[in-house]
Amino acid sequence: MSRSGSSTRGGYDAADFARQVETAVALSAQQTFPLLQMLLTRLSRDSDPSIADCVTLVYIAKCQSSLFLRREYGTVVQQVLNWLTGRNQRLHLLACQALHHAWLMEPEWPVAFLQVYPADATGERLWVDLPRAAPFARLPASVPPPPPHPPPHPDPATASPPPVPTATPPRFVPPLHQPRARLAQPRHTL
Repeated sequence: MSRSGSSTRGGYDAADFARQVETAVALSAQQTFPLLQMLLTRLSRDSDPSIADCVTLVYIAKCQSSLFLRREYGTVVQQVLNWLTGRNQRLHLLACQALHHAWLMEPEWPVAFLQVYPADATGERLWVDLPRAAPFARLPASVPPPPPHPPPHPDPATASPPPVPTATPPRFVPPLHQPRARLAQPRHTL
């Protein structure tokens, strides 16, 4: 342990690196990107990534989601998706958390996200059943089916008129609270 209470591995201080990332995130995505690349490389090579590095990646995903969204940083998403095909459970959870937080507010997610799910769901199920991976793993279930193709335009001469809508009878909706039956009998007084 170093004096600051953080662990060091081979001269690398995770707390010092996290402070550098925090400063870069406050400045811009361009300042953060080189640090993100270093972090991804370190996480990919380490069989037991430190909790500090994992938290730092999720922090970047939340604060600088553009690094995961924009095409010029496309290698970031692919590198993190590759972790889902490996055997390291911590990287599985980290990938799910980072991608979920980075893409949380986006209306459309990449097709690649939908491709990694069935690969694991029909295979060894290394991460799809993990509770902490659930926000990302639920994505395929929440994707609406594609809209149906419109029917071909009919020939106006042979087309039948559209059906007339019919009124539906009102539905009975039971009250939320049923009245309670009286349990006590009235007292007879003399």
